[in-house]
Amino acid sequence: MSPTLPVPEVPSWPESLARQVLDSPESFPSHLSDLVPKVVPWDSDEGPGADPRIPEPLGGKLVWIRFAALTGGFLWYKGWAYQCERGRWDCTITIDGLVVHCFDRSARAEWLPKPYPADVFPLGYTQTHLAAWRWYVLGRMPREVSRDPDGISPIDSVSGPEVLLLATRCLAHHLGVISQDRLASPIPDTPGGIRREVAPLLDAMVARASETGGTPQETDPNRTTLETRIALALVNGDGTATRIAAVVSKAGLTVNAKMAAIYAIDNRALAWTSTRWAEVLGDVSTATIRQQIWWTEDRPKLRKK
Repeated sequence: MSPTLPVPEVPSWPESLARQVLDSPESFPSHLSDLVPKVVPWDSDEGPGADPRIPEPLGGKLVWIRFAALTGGFLWYKGWAYQCERGRWDCTITIDGLVVHCFDRSARAEWLPKPYPADVFPLGYTQTHLAAWRWYVLGRMPREVSRDPDGISPIDSVSGPEVLLLATRCLAHHLGVISQDRLASPIPDTPGGIRREVAPLLDAMVARASETGGTPQETDPNRTTLETRIALALVNGDGTATRIAAVVSKAGLTVNAKMAAIYAIDNRALAWTSTRWAEVLGDVSTATIRQQIWWTEDRPKLRKK
């Protein structure tokens, strides 16, 4: 499921009020009850009802949170109820029931790797959860000052790209996509560098979730599958790994034919170095890449257009 746009700003409410709403809603005067945010169970008839497209979180539970609209009526938001210190329950609004901002570090989110550097995280490791995480992170990468030489288009900027990269590295390592050494590698010092690292990582995580069903892997993270390896080798981060993997794994195609077919899928392959081509195709040397007709004849012609 493709996540919708982020929820708009909603009335803020103190943490103590949130707990009271959850624990004893009857304590509020009846004439003010409509002004108080109301939390109802995910599958209750009192709310919009459970959304079958959204997987269950790995911890806590999904709920609906109702706010009074300024123009009358009510607004319903997908929320996440979680257990904190001393067994107390609290809740926060989510993005489509898949990704959550939670500034309460006592929230019990045991599925996250420790230590985890961010206050935002996916509520699970299914392909749906990680596709939402991918969308969320890429939507908050910095605006490029000018068009990136690798063809990455500018997007709106939101603070915290370095933290989101670190969080994505932690999740990718937890899922067996990258090695321990990658976790400690330096953060790129430019906005374009951060995006170029995080985009293929996100693609690889979604690819891994489709293979594992969302279960973190205890195997050697350096042993990646074809689709995951290709997603890591790409720099565009726009979901083309699956189609390119199908070309690479197709029996009977020559190296030259594979190169031409990959270019037809994504013309940004025109800018790839022979090393990048070797990473994508696998078991092919850079010397072999440079001997192909597509490299020696077709590529120069295409670059002149």
